[in-house]
Amino acid sequence: MNRKLPSLRMPLLWSVIHFLLLFSLIVPGINFVTIHVMMGLLLYLYMKLEVKWFVPLYGANLLVVLLIAGWKLGVLLLLFPLIFLPGAIVMGILYKRKWSAFRTVAAGAFTLVAEMLLALVSVRLTGYDPFQLMKDAMLDSLSVLPQEMVNKSALDAAFYTIQMVSPILMLGIGFYYALITHGLSRLAFGKKDGTMPALPPMSRWRVPRITAVYFIAVMVLSMFVNQTNGSILAMVVLNLLPLLSVLLCIQALSFLAFLGQKYKWPRAIPWIALALIVIWNAGMYIAVFIGMLDLMFSLKERLTDKP
Repeated sequence: MNRKLPSLRMPLLWSVIHFLLLFSLIVPGINFVTIHVMMGLLLYLYMKLEVKWFVPLYGANLLVVLLIAGWKLGVLLLLFPLIFLPGAIVMGILYKRKWSAFRTVAAGAFTLVAEMLLALVSVRLTGYDPFQLMKDAMLDSLSVLPQEMVNKSALDAAFYTIQMVSPILMLGIGFYYALITHGLSRLAFGKKDGTMPALPPMSRWRVPRITAVYFIAVMVLSMFVNQTNGSILAMVVLNLLPLLSVLLCIQALSFLAFLGQKYKWPRAIPWIALALIVIWNAGMYIAVFIGMLDLMFSLKERLTDKP
């Protein structure tokens, strides 16, 4: 028993930090940072502790929050850590089983997506439309403004788009938090620790070659589909087109990283390209084109081992 206590010192410290972070969720500005580090902190605690220590320590943490904050505020404070807990546990289990970083991040992301889907289905089963509830909440918050300042038709169009692209939004949110969690955990454990595997170098990233064919097919389909009628085909186009575009942009960044490694270019070039993709509309189209060329003509393979 005593031999176990020293190994609990750091987890106990981080458990106290987790406790303090929970109360920071009610502080505007700081809560934005807290949400981003919460899942990483849970993953760290799960990786550092055996299950027989993690469960009582984490349970005691939640109980103290409820006792101090009270039932109503306590439930609100515990909402985010409980949402992130399944994803952190899934990633922790897979890291302990020595899965690769990419497969583990993907599993954590899909766990978060499954939770979001379950939440939407649960709300729907109660007889409410979750998207209508969000729309009503937004309209209530805007009710303090003069009516001429509120463009209801624009709001309707915006919420229609959100509803139609909700699958890719949930997928993006899942991967966003899973990647941040992986990165923070790598920093916490140390890159040389070996506990957390690294993602492969960007120059070795590769999306399936069929992605280029799917992109062309969806582009052609989009020319014949009315994307404002709420049909299944409209939802397919509105979700697959940006998803495939992102994958092709990733392939383009990988190709630039490969060129930089081969010809000794500055290592910042792929990151500059990423910034251009985000802030410049034409940058994304250029990246999609480069990604398609790399996939369709195997440019990396053609340039490998050639001067």
